[in-house]
Amino acid sequence: MRNNNVLVVDDSKVDRLIIMKTLESANYDINVIESDDGIDIIEKIKLNEIKVVILDIMIGDIDGIEILKQIKADQQICDTPVIMCSSLHDSYSITQSLENGAYDYFEKPISNKTLKITLALKIKNALDVRFRLDHMKYLQEYDSLTGLLSRKSIESEIQKYSERGHILTVVILDINGLRILNDAYGHDVGDKIIREVSDAVRCVSDGYLCSGRWGSDEIIVLLPFSVQKSIAKFIERVKEQIDSTRKNDYGITFGWATSRHNEPFDRLTQNAEENLYSNKILEKSNVRRLMIDSIMNTLHQKNPREEKHSVRVSMISEALSKELGFSDYEVKRITLAALMHDVGKIVVDEKILNKPGKLSEEEWISIKRHPEIGFKILSTSTDTIDIANSVLVHHERWDGKGYPKGIKEKEIPIAARIIAVADAYDAMTAYRTYRERLSSEEAVQEIVRCSGTQFDPLVVDAFIKVSESKKIDQEMVSIHENQNLINEEQLQSVMI
Repeated sequence: MRNNNVLVVDDSKVDRLIIMKTLESANYDINVIESDDGIDIIEKIKLNEIKVVILDIMIGDIDGIEILKQIKADQQICDTPVIMCSSLHDSYSITQSLENGAYDYFEKPISNKTLKITLALKIKNALDVRFRLDHMKYLQEYDSLTGLLSRKSIESEIQKYSERGHILTVVILDINGLRILNDAYGHDVGDKIIREVSDAVRCVSDGYLCSGRWGSDEIIVLLPFSVQKSIAKFIERVKEQIDSTRKNDYGITFGWATSRHNEPFDRLTQNAEENLYSNKILEKSNVRRLMIDSIMNTLHQKNPREEKHSVRVSMISEALSKELGFSDYEVKRITLAALMHDVGKIVVDEKILNKPGKLSEEEWISIKRHPEIGFKILSTSTDTIDIANSVLVHHERWDGKGYPKGIKEKEIPIAARIIAVADAYDAMTAYRTYRERLSSEEAVQEIVRCSGTQFDPLVVDAFIKVSESKKIDQEMVSIHENQNLINEEQLQSVMI
């Protein structure tokens, strides 16, 4: 709830009462605090978290202008709007008040109806100004997503402790694969994960000095000790807290460093980042691969038909790549690219993926985004960067009329050209509620007809040979009968 504390400093009990009644009748939810002597006003403002001050020009023998100057000279409360009031009716008092930083001014006595209305509005406007100033200050000092300190504030804290010669350990937590999760599930999910991790750090708050948002996917914590056992214990507690509240699949990598005598504060954070990146190198490949596997599993849960389609396309692509004479390693990479060629459909609405009829133009536009989304997901890992390039262009055509890039012929990676043929064959022979599926013979004829326009003639020739050997039909039957299509062991075998 917004704090609307207003301090009224006036030695006239009658005037204070009129001001209080005026503000109460305005229904602005204002809490009025009184002072009749003008003594210790600075302390009262700080103690009561005053947002606006109404200050008389003269409070007994005390000069209100001098109090105004003191308020504006104090760094902690200088942003507090001060509205001056006086019964002196002289322009000099008004000029002095405004020149010394007063927000506004009004004259007493408060008698007529118009002044009572305008006084309430003056206070409301001053409170609104103060609220905006406080909010701007908050955004400078705190991260709006997590409520933790901002990077600038954390840097100030580190410098402060370093200058005082305090022992300081910096621990940085990095959320692994946040970019993958943002691309796959949207930034709302990524934001929830960031809040989840920051809340876990906040729950383990005893024993550390402060915490903040260090980067887009990093949280930083300052510890007042350097004993390795204590640091390890803190990290373990954070891990346990994250594990107990985790709602999404992600990993956390930690990096840390302890200050040395007379070491610059920026060197301390640099050492912690270097330690973090060293640890990430050891963990990154496996973690990101597991996240990609998780995304694939989520897609197949959304649409089991996609899993069967991906396996069939991968089997056909394997047969074609063998027919074209690729090495065992290359065959595995092409097979994996085919298995993951539709991973970008994770962002497509489940209703669209499972729609029994034809897609609308808007739905078709949504579907056509999947190669680029798949590329974003797979290009985050060095294990799948070559596969990402093939996934990006598996809907390109030999004649350059495909999407998303409109490239043609050998500009298209050979893996993508193979997948294009396998994908088309499976789409034509698979059952759809809105059309009859083609027989194997009819699908082969259609692929031959599109050789040199939609498909690479070399790949089509290989496809004809494979189809004549009946290898494709045998594999299709096997896949249709097998319910446990993809398991972790099979996926890992082609990732090697």
